Amino acid sequence: MKKFLLALICLAGVPGMSSCSALEGLLEELEKDVNEGIEQVSSDVTRDEMNTQGWAIKLDYFGQYESKNATLVYSRKDKKYRWDSVGRTIYSYWYDRGTESARQYYGYVDDPGEWEDAMYYQCQQSVNNLFNEWINDCSSLLQNYGFSKTGTTTILGLPCDVWTGTYTKEGKAFGAVAYGIMTESEGNTGEFCVWNGITLRTTVNGKVQTQATNIVIGIPDEAFTDTLDITWID
Repeated sequence: MKKFLLALICLAGVPGMSSCSALEGLLEELEKDVNEGIEQVSSDVTRDEMNTQGWAIKLDYFGQYESKNATLVYSRKDKKYRWDSVGRTIYSYWYDRGTESARQYYGYVDDPGEWEDAMYYQCQQSVNNLFNEWINDCSSLLQNYGFSKTGTTTILGLPCDVWTGTYTKEGKAFGAVAYGIMTESEGNTGEFCVWNGITLRTTVNGKVQTQATNIVIGIPDEAFTDTLDITWID
């Protein structure tokens, strides 16, 4: 927002900017930049810096559907980790590696559940498995299954490497487990976009499967408590 206000001040001194339509056009572009997340995350921030301050990523999940099926949120701060999936069914896990405490929640939009104690290692495995499948950069794995880097793109104002390919298990004893439908069947075509070791979009057979809608750095400790309030990502 500071950049946005500074830009407004600067515009006042730019010659030839007396046209309201021209000014409105520039304001729309500036507002678009803010909405795309440029204000929230610097493209050169390190993962260590993110982990220390706390960070979260929010994804729309479409699966095989045309409309959004769920909202996925992964959060981490130092030794605390959390995963939320919010659709008709809601499930959440968080665990603290420092204290080896863990909690889980399961319920429905129209039939709320409750938080319960969880086995630490089971909860840790659940969160880590979900992170590795949907958020983690899987290029080092999938380059052995028919994928290669093909270009770059920008998502949320962040520069991403783009990987594309057709999933194949030729010559492999085991298949890959990454990015959901992308690796369920041989012959599926896919694309995934990665920034700073984090996957911001996956596309399978020409349809968007997951799409990052926000990344924030600096989240409260209260995020890792028995709460379904995940507005720190909005």
